[in-house]
Amino acid sequence: MGSGSTTQQGATLWLFLLVALFWGVNYPAVVLGLGYAPPLWLGFLRVVFGLGGSLLVLPLLERRMGGSERLRWRGKGYALLLGLPNSALFFGLWMIAAPVVPAGQASLLIYTFPLWVLLLAYPILGDRPTMGQIGASAVGLAGVALVGFADVSSWSAGWTPVLELLGAAVSWAVATVLMKRTFRQQEMLEANIWQLLGSAPVLLALALLEAPFTSVHWTTELLFVLLWTGILGTAVAYGLWFELLSAHRAATVSAYLFIVPVVALVAGFLVLHQGLGVPQAIGVLAVLLSIYGTHRFAPDPAGPSSRLGGVGPAPRAGS
Repeated sequence: MGSGSTTQQGATLWLFLLVALFWGVNYPAVVLGLGYAPPLWLGFLRVVFGLGGSLLVLPLLERRMGGSERLRWRGKGYALLLGLPNSALFFGLWMIAAPVVPAGQASLLIYTFPLWVLLLAYPILGDRPTMGQIGASAVGLAGVALVGFADVSSWSAGWTPVLELLGAAVSWAVATVLMKRTFRQQEMLEANIWQLLGSAPVLLALALLEAPFTSVHWTTELLFVLLWTGILGTAVAYGLWFELLSAHRAATVSAYLFIVPVVALVAGFLVLHQGLGVPQAIGVLAVLLSIYGTHRFAPDPAGPSSRLGGVGPAPRAGS
């Protein structure tokens, strides 16, 4: 392996760890934000801040990706529709469940996402998983189950939030593989803006049905939560995520997202003082083993986008 390839892999890994940090801290930040805004208003405001932030950082991220390619109207319309599963359903279901589920467990249930991507990537993208990847993902799912389900009996809403969070994971996975299938690398950043725009009116309508706008209590803490979840956790993190997604196999790069719940658990302990029992600690170890295994058993680099750091073919055009 040449030094250029090693440098590229190192840069990609650091990029991914930055995404994991932003997304992992989102979970305790959401719990804090719920003290000042109803769930669906918090989801809508995150989209608003994320949309504004995405417009601001778009030129910088496009420069990182070596230029841009503007969407045609058909592509814009498709991206608007993808805002329903990618942001409206995803954020909506997560925010509804968040008040009754600890931040760490919520993140682990949502991050069954890589398993759903693995299952969907073959029929939609033609990315055939190896048996090793399937086995590693099963280990990761078992770890998620240990952490996520251990305390379900103590949650006031029982199994309902579990189903809501799993629904959020599936909706995000569907949108991810469809984004990968439809948009070329230079189109994904603009497509992200349009999908956020498509989700905004849906979340606004649901928020208005949930509570009046006056139920939002504007404080410095809420502003910090929205700046983190909207600017860093949506505008910057989504932009970097689509850069990674455009260059690598969806199933492989998604598997690395198993690290996000680990960040969320640590952040939940530091910010909210939410700890882990022995079963959850074993679950975290299983998740880490799953990350290693999914990368270790990825298809041979002869399929160019199989591993982080490889340069893959451009995604299918569809705009």
